[in-house]
Amino acid sequence: MTPATRSTTKNVIVELVLLGLAKSKLKDTGLEAMRGVLLGDARLAVLDGAVDLQAVWDLLEAQPGWEPAAALGPLCFVKGLESRLQITVKLPAAMARLSEAEIAKHGAACRPKGEDVDRAISGARPERRRRLDNTAPLPMPRDGVMPQWKKALGIGAAIVTLASLAFLAHVIIGEIAGGPKFTGIDAAEFAGDIPLRSAEKWGNEVHALLVDPSWLKQPEAKRREQLERALQRLADRQLSVLVIEDENKRTRVTAQMFGRPPRVFVRFY
Repeated sequence: MTPATRSTTKNVIVELVLLGLAKSKLKDTGLEAMRGVLLGDARLAVLDGAVDLQAVWDLLEAQPGWEPAAALGPLCFVKGLESRLQITVKLPAAMARLSEAEIAKHGAACRPKGEDVDRAISGARPERRRRLDNTAPLPMPRDGVMPQWKKALGIGAAIVTLASLAFLAHVIIGEIAGGPKFTGIDAAEFAGDIPLRSAEKWGNEVHALLVDPSWLKQPEAKRREQLERALQRLADRQLSVLVIEDENKRTRVTAQMFGRPPRVFVRFY
C-alpha cells in the first residue's frame, strides 16, 4: 500500500538519491559521508515545487574513477518518482537531452526495494544497515589524492559519517517542528571583503544577502579566495556552508567545506 503523500523535503530527495546509488556501480563511493554533504548543499532545496539534481551530479563527477553512465540509473529513478513526490525533478545538464523513453529505461534498471522507497518518501529515517560503508572514500574533488584503502582515510570517513548522521537528526527534528528555524549572525564576523549583510544560520548553513552585485563581476580567482577565507572563519563556529543570495532571494553563490583535509567547493550562478 502506497503511503500518503506529504510535503517533499530535501531530506526525502537525498534519501531517494542514496537508495538509487546503492543499487548502482556507485554504491562504493562513500554513501554515508555523501549524505551529509548533500544535506548541506543548498542547491538541493525543494523550491517552488521543483528540485534540481545538478548538485548530485557535481559531487559524483568529482569522485576518482568517475563514469557518467553509472549515474544515469539512480538519477532517472528519482526522476521517475515525480508523480508520487508531486514535484518536478530536474535532471543535471549533462542528462538534459535524454528522451522520456531513455529516462524510463535507465530508471527501470535501478530498482531499490519498494519498502525502502516508501519509507524514504514518507520521511522516515533510513534503517540502519548491518554493514555501513564508512570506510569508503570521502567525497573529494578529483584532483585530491584519494588512496581508497588506507587506515587514516577510514578513520576520517567514520568521523564524517557520525557528523553527518548527527546533522541528519537535526534536519528531521527541525522539519517535524515546522521547518528550519534561522537565527541571526553578524555578517561582519566572516564576510571580510565580500559585501554581505542580513546573515542568518540554520544547522551548518549560513544564508547572507549580497548588497553590491558588482562583486560578482570581480575576477573569479579573487572571489574564490575571499569565499575560502569566509568559510575558514565560519568553520571556527562549526559552520561549513555559505549561501549568498541577491535582493530578489535568488541564490548567486554556494560555498561549502568538507573532507579531510578540508576542501572548499564553490559554485557561482
